[in-house]
Amino acid sequence: MPGAPSPAPLPPPGDSGSATVEEFQRLLEGLLVPFASGKGVALPTGSVARLAEYSAFLLERNQVVNLTGCRSPRELVARHLADAVQFAARLPGRPLGTLVDLGSGGGLPGLPLALLLPGARVLLVESVRKKARFLLEAKERLALANVEVLCARAEELGRDRAHRDRHGAVTSRACASLAVSLEYGLPLLKVGGLFLSPKGPSAPEELSAAARAIQALAGRLVDATTYRLPEAPSDFTMIAIEKTGPTPAAYPRPAAQIARKSL
Repeated sequence: MPGAPSPAPLPPPGDSGSATVEEFQRLLEGLLVPFASGKGVALPTGSVARLAEYSAFLLERNQVVNLTGCRSPRELVARHLADAVQFAARLPGRPLGTLVDLGSGGGLPGLPLALLLPGARVLLVESVRKKARFLLEAKERLALANVEVLCARAEELGRDRAHRDRHGAVTSRACASLAVSLEYGLPLLKVGGLFLSPKGPSAPEELSAAARAIQALAGRLVDATTYRLPEAPSDFTMIAIEKTGPTPAAYPRPAAQIARKSL
């Protein structure tokens, strides 16, 4: 009796261009599911299929709108979606309420986090209108009732009473330097909320440069955890900073001031 057919091979590390939903599903099952399991992150029922649909849609639209620097389906899964798993691994057990993803761009890590953490409300903040439009399309395509998209600047939200000192977690990935991201992100957090930002080899230097910002913005370094992503040549560091008190009235400063000189 003939054996079961062999599964289709994963695309090699040098693959490029777009991929079908089915190809992404194979990549997710071969790379992301084992990685998530090793991190203690259980993927909710149906999330692999929806992540595959999102991934194919992202790379399709990326050919028209610059949503991500990633051009390879394999890189998208092994680097970017795996990074979302690393965020999720840091958040279970915390009363999130709302998670704010700053500078969401193509939705990384915010949209995968909405699938991985279905009990959280996820607010995607993106100031570029065409990127915000993509995020709205992706939200509707994936039927994500726990996602809201805001086309707004982070420093303006930080002075809006509807968002200032309100949210349970803020993620900032490849948005700006740590000191700058903190001035955007900590004003949005409620006391006890958590700011998460992954950094590469520059992590120690960025932490040192952000020491004054952490203190000025009523933050406390919780930890800086080193981790390795699938197929990555070097380590990353997830920096976690807890908000310990209300945001001082002087912050966030106007964007021009933040750009001129970080805290």
